[in-house]
Amino acid sequence: MFVSDDAGKNWSRVNDDRRLRQRAWYYSHVYADPKNPEAIYILNVQFHKSIDGGKTLTNISVPHGDNHDLWIDPNNPMRMITGNDGGATVSFNGGQTWTEEDIPTAQFYHVALDNDFPYGVYGAQQDNSTIKISSRTTGSGIGRTDWYGVGGGESGYIAPDPENPNITYAGSYDGYLSRYDRRTRQEQDVSPWPDNPMGGGANAAKYRFQWTYPIIVSKFDPKVIYATANKVFKTTNEGMSWGIISPDLTRNDTTKFRSSGGPITKDNTSVEYYGTIFSFAASPAKKGVLWSGSDDGLIYVSQDDGATWKNVTPSEIPAWALISIIDASPHDSGTAYVAATRYKLDDFKPYILKTTNFGGSWKKIVKGIPDNEFAHVVREDPNREGLLYAGTERGIYVSFDDGENWQPLQTNLPVTPIHDIAIQAREKDLVVATHGRSFWILDDLTPLYQMNDEIGRSDVHLFRPRDAYRMEGGSFDRPGAAVGKNAPNGVLVLYYLKHKPGEKDSVKLEFLDQKGDVIKTFTHREEKKDASQGEAPGGAAPEEGPNIPADSGMNRFVWDMRYADAVKVPGAILWGGSLEGPIAIPGNYQVRLRHGVKNWTQQFAIRKNPLLSTTADDFKEQFDFLIKIRDKISAAHEAVNTIRDIRRQTEDLVKRLEKHPSKKVVADSAKRINDQLKSVEEELVQVKIKSGQDALNYPIRLNDKLASLSNVVGSADSKPTRQSYDVFAELAAKVDAQLARYNRILEAGLAAFNREVKSLDIPAVIVKPPETQVGARQN
Repeated sequence: MFVSDDAGKNWSRVNDDRRLRQRAWYYSHVYADPKNPEAIYILNVQFHKSIDGGKTLTNISVPHGDNHDLWIDPNNPMRMITGNDGGATVSFNGGQTWTEEDIPTAQFYHVALDNDFPYGVYGAQQDNSTIKISSRTTGSGIGRTDWYGVGGGESGYIAPDPENPNITYAGSYDGYLSRYDRRTRQEQDVSPWPDNPMGGGANAAKYRFQWTYPIIVSKFDPKVIYATANKVFKTTNEGMSWGIISPDLTRNDTTKFRSSGGPITKDNTSVEYYGTIFSFAASPAKKGVLWSGSDDGLIYVSQDDGATWKNVTPSEIPAWALISIIDASPHDSGTAYVAATRYKLDDFKPYILKTTNFGGSWKKIVKGIPDNEFAHVVREDPNREGLLYAGTERGIYVSFDDGENWQPLQTNLPVTPIHDIAIQAREKDLVVATHGRSFWILDDLTPLYQMNDEIGRSDVHLFRPRDAYRMEGGSFDRPGAAVGKNAPNGVLVLYYLKHKPGEKDSVKLEFLDQKGDVIKTFTHREEKKDASQGEAPGGAAPEEGPNIPADSGMNRFVWDMRYADAVKVPGAILWGGSLEGPIAIPGNYQVRLRHGVKNWTQQFAIRKNPLLSTTADDFKEQFDFLIKIRDKISAAHEAVNTIRDIRRQTEDLVKRLEKHPSKKVVADSAKRINDQLKSVEEELVQVKIKSGQDALNYPIRLNDKLASLSNVVGSADSKPTRQSYDVFAELAAKVDAQLARYNRILEAGLAAFNREVKSLDIPAVIVKPPETQVGARQN
C-alpha cells in the first residue's frame, strides 16, 4: 500500500502486508475516514483499520467475511454500512458492533424441491452454506429452526433423493460432491474425481468442473446420479464409483483454458474455468434421454443413456453463448427448452428456444420479453403441457401457449435476477431462486392451469380452489425479522371481476358442505367514510366477518375453514379460551360466488395433514363435541346479552320517569328484577374483568371455562379425551341451571314487571317539566 501527500505527484510505500492484496481484483478497497486524516479502512477477506496512515493494522470484527464495499457517514464516521458476501450490515459505533445478518438477500444459484410434507426447498447460497428449508410450518412463520445445511458448498446444484428424505447430494466448486445423511449427520465426499485443482488453471485439470456444475438424480432410479465436468459422469451406486458416459461435450478450445489473471496476480477457483458442461437434463418422460449444454455454446442429446451423443446446437443462438438451463419436457421425450445468455459478450437479448424432435430443429420463443432482458432459466409446468415459466435478469414471465407469447408474472415479486425455477407438482406451487432476494414461492398455480380465452372474455369467473390442508400455521410481518412467510392457511379462493362493482352491487362468498348447506357467508362492504357509521346500537362494534375484496381484476380470499363463532358478549375479556367456531373436517365442500342475481359454484376438498393417523370418525367426534361446546357458550352469552339489554331498557325507563309519580314503584320493581338477573349474569361471566390479567384477581366464570375447554378439545386433530367430556358435563350442568333460573325470571318476574308498568298507564312520551318558571329571575 502506498500513500501520497501531494495529490499523487509522489508516493511512498507504507505497508506490504499480504492480507491487504490477496485476490487483488476481488477486494482491495481503501476508504479514508472523513474526520481523521490518519484513519483509513481497508477491505479484503477481513475488515482492517489503521489510525497511523496505514503503517499498522487492526482487525474489525464483522458478521461475515469477504468485504467489498463501505459507506461512512461524512458527518459522523461512527455510522457506517459494510457490504460483504453476507449482505449489508450497519454499525453505529465505528464497527464495535454490527446489526445481524437478518435481511433476506441470499444469492441462490439453483433451487430443488422434494416430496416431503411440507415439501422442502433446497439451494446453495453464495458464500454461505447449502440449505433445506421447509416451504411452510405450523408456527407463525418460517424461521431459523426450520432450515439446515445439506452438505456441498456455496455454489453447487443440490439433488435430494426422491425416495429417501434423509439423503441429499450437493456440489460445490472444484468438483466437490457430497452425500449427506440427515439421520447420521454424516457428509461423505463422493466427488467423481477428487483431485483438488485449487489455484491451477483449467489447463492443469484433468476434468473441468464448473463453479456450479449440474447434479441430477434419475427420476427412474434414485441410485443413478449424473454429474458433469467437460464430460458426463454417471454413478449407479450413490457415488461409490463413477463412470464417464460421454466424450468432451464442449468446444474444447485450449486457448480458453489458461490460468486466470494477469502478470501480477492469478486467481483460479474454478469459477473461471471455461469449456464446461453448464446445464444438464435427464428426461422425466423417457428413460435414457439426456441433454447437455456447455458454457461455450454447444448442445448435445443422447437417446441411449449416454452410449451415443449428437450435436444439436441451434443456429438461432450466436456462437459462444452460455447454455444456462436445459429443461426436458415432462410431457414429451423429444421436447426440450433452452435458456441461454450472452451478456458477458455485451449481448443482453433473451435467448429461449424449444425443440420437439430431439434437437432436429429449434424455434426461438421470446415474444413478449423485452429485448434487453436476458433469460437465465425456462421451465415447463409438469401439470399443464405448454405452460412455461421464464426467469430473467429482472423478473419472471409466463406463457400459456408453449412460448408463442409471454407476459409478466411478477405480481409482488421484487425486481431481481431469477436464476432458477422449480414447480412442486403435488402442491401446485412455483418456487424461484433469486440472486439477491432469497427464495420466493408463488402459492397455488391452479388459476394458471384453468386459464383460457373464455375466462379472459368473461365478466365474472370463480376459479376452482386447490385442495387445502387442515393444519395450523400462519404468518406475521415484523420488520427486520429473519422470518419467512407461510402459505395462506386455509382455502384459497380466487375470482375474477372484469369491472369493480358499484356501491349497490352485492358480492358474497358462501362456503357450503357436501350436502349444500351454507357453513359461512362473507360479503364485500365498501369502506365507511365516517367511522361513526360503523357503530352498532349500544356502542358495540358491528359483528361482521372479514371483508372480501371486490376490485376489477383478480381477487383473493382465504377462508380459515372455520364454522361460525360462538355468540360474543361485547367488551367481555376471556382469560385462556376461544370463541372461534370449529374447523371443518376433511371432506368435500363447495364455494359459491354471488354477484347481483347471478352465482357461480366450484368444488374443493379439505384434506387432513398427511403426517396424522387421525381417522374420519375421530375428526367427526371432535367436531361434534366442539359444536356442543360452542352452542353452550352461545346460549350463555345470549342470556347475558339479553340480561344487559333488559337492564339498559329498565334503566332508561326509570330515567324517563324523573318527575313521574310512579317513578319509585317502577324503580323498585326494576331493581328487583335486575338484581335477580345480575346474579345469573355473574355466574355465567366475570363482570369485574376489565383488562387481560384481571382474571388473576377475579376468578373466571362458566363461559370462560367452557371457552378454555374448547381450546383443550381443539388443541390437536384428535379424538377428544374422556376427561374433557367429564368436565363439559359438569360445566354444562351449571350453565343449564343458571339458564333455568334466567328463564324463570323472564317468565315470572319480567312478565309481572311488564304488567305492572302497563297498569300504571305510563305515557309513551313524557315531557320533562321546566326547572324554572317562565319569566322568573335568577339571582
